[in-house]
Amino acid sequence: MTGRTCEAEDCPYHGKPEEERRGWHLERRIGLDVIISFLVILFAGIGYVIHQDTRVTKVEDRATSLEEADKRIQKIQDDHKGEVRSDLKAINDKLDRLIERRP
Repeated sequence: MTGRTCEAEDCPYHGKPEEERRGWHLERRIGLDVIISFLVILFAGIGYVIHQDTRVTKVEDRATSLEEADKRIQKIQDDHKGEVRSDLKAINDKLDRLIERRP
């Protein structure tokens, strides 16, 4: 087998037209199946991106609400801390008065 011709009898392309002897080749045409496959993949990709965008938006909203809840909890804890300190101060004052009264 030399070049594009196949003269030997044992060649699998012997006696076949030139189109079959070429093997792999590129064409300038695009088949309908390729176009349909491309569109299906394109729409699936767009749907995936939209779904991810929706999920990211939900996560951002949830993170914002958690930050706000965390700030509210921190304020409540600070308020309770102040109350506990004032209560401890009152208890300490009462203990000091009791100790001073003891003979």
